[in-house]
Amino acid sequence: HHKSFKLHKSFHTLSSKYGPLLHLQFFFFPVILVSSAPVAYQIFTEHDVNVSSRNLPTKEGYLLFGTSGFVTAPYGEYFKFMKKLIVTNLFGPQALEHSRSIRADELERLYRNLVDKAKKKESAEINKEAMKLIGNITCKMSFGKSFTEENGEAESFQDLFAKSSGSKKKMLFEIVLFT
Repeated sequence: HHKSFKLHKSFHTLSSKYGPLLHLQFFFFPVILVSSAPVAYQIFTEHDVNVSSRNLPTKEGYLLFGTSGFVTAPYGEYFKFMKKLIVTNLFGPQALEHSRSIRADELERLYRNLVDKAKKKESAEINKEAMKLIGNITCKMSFGKSFTEENGEAESFQDLFAKSSGSKKKMLFEIVLFT
């Protein structure tokens, strides 16, 4: 079928023609399209474990540490435990209140850095600065230390992240082509 640029309308047309539950295949990714609230309710109440499972092909399993990570863990006791742990320890009210000063300090550092660059009439890559901000906040919350420019840790970390992202994209592309 020819898809218009308005994907939701294309899906609506397909579901009007073929019904409220469709199995589609995007490259090697199976996709279930549910366009009816009663059908969606039935799926999530009767087949929640099947819907929530995230089976990964072998290559992705190696890349993402198999099922030992939270994102790739199958739905079950471990997933529920990790979700509860993350929600309460990282995103709970106490954790957010505790990290408020960290976020404020890192935002202040970003602001000073941007002002300094503006005074020197230097350009600033906002995307790079935002990634540094997120990295600093995450590292300071997790490890009690932020990566700084002075000792080159930030650039080393960003290079490592960029290289690993590139290899993930390369592996995903390889999987799409040859699976």
